[in-house]
Amino acid sequence: PKEKFWLPDIVINEFMEENKAPSVPYVYLYNDGAVHDAMPVRVVSSCNLNIYTFPFDVQNCSLTFNSYI
Repeated sequence: PKEKFWLPDIVINEFMEENKAPSVPYVYLYNDGAVHDAMPVRVVSSCNLNIYTFPFDVQNCSLTFNSYI
């Protein structure tokens, strides 16, 4: 079961809403010992837009990942 594995508490600093993506109750185990957690994440964040050159503008929005540890 997934709850038997330690998973890092990765958070996205730019979250505007709580992640409401459905939880996946399992992890993938591989024969080389690797463990893969395919947790879906729904991100609602803010981004400063520069529309001065619209409709030829290009927008870049950064996401910052951190841990509480």
